[in-house]
Amino acid sequence: MNFQSIISSNSITNKSENQDCCGEFDGNNFKSLYVADGLGTYKYAKLASEKIIGFFKKNSEKLDAEQVKNIQIDFKDMYQ
Repeated sequence: MNFQSIISSNSITNKSENQDCCGEFDGNNFKSLYVADGLGTYKYAKLASEKIIGFFKKNSEKLDAEQVKNIQIDFKDMYQ
């Protein structure tokens, strides 16, 4: 099976720091691109967006190694 999708969004802001983060994964069984919004003016918005990208990259490696069969993502781990 070959699934492909693209989702995009854009906004203009006057923030002094870009709090967004992006990452990519290029595995044997699939490729993915991740974008996390920094959620505006929250104190740790940049850190939060970096952590969520790290979570998805780490779990992409697990999914790719298991060839996307019977994998359950630990969402509790994602929010720690």
